[in-house]
Amino acid sequence: MPTDPVEMSSIEFLLTGILSVVIGLATEEFSFSAVAGAAVPLIYAGVFSSGIAYTFQMLGQKGADPTIASLIMSLESVISLLPALFCCIRSSAAGN
Repeated sequence: MPTDPVEMSSIEFLLTGILSVVIGLATEEFSFSAVAGAAVPLIYAGVFSSGIAYTFQMLGQKGADPTIASLIMSLESVISLLPALFCCIRSSAAGN
């Protein structure tokens, strides 16, 4: 089992990517034009939003107290709810 956060994150994303492709090809209709059309959002979500952010999160947790790290991680969904509520309130106020 790797103890280096970057190595662990890389292995996790490689394995997740391979499993996602295999399951996606088995259950979904595939077209290269659809993938090419969504290339920028796929790269953004896969590399920046997930890959880099998760790696930084693992690096930050490496030296943290486990109790504090678990409390912070359990608040992740609560903290992410606040911008979503702001967007919904703003959108409904604009009449969208």
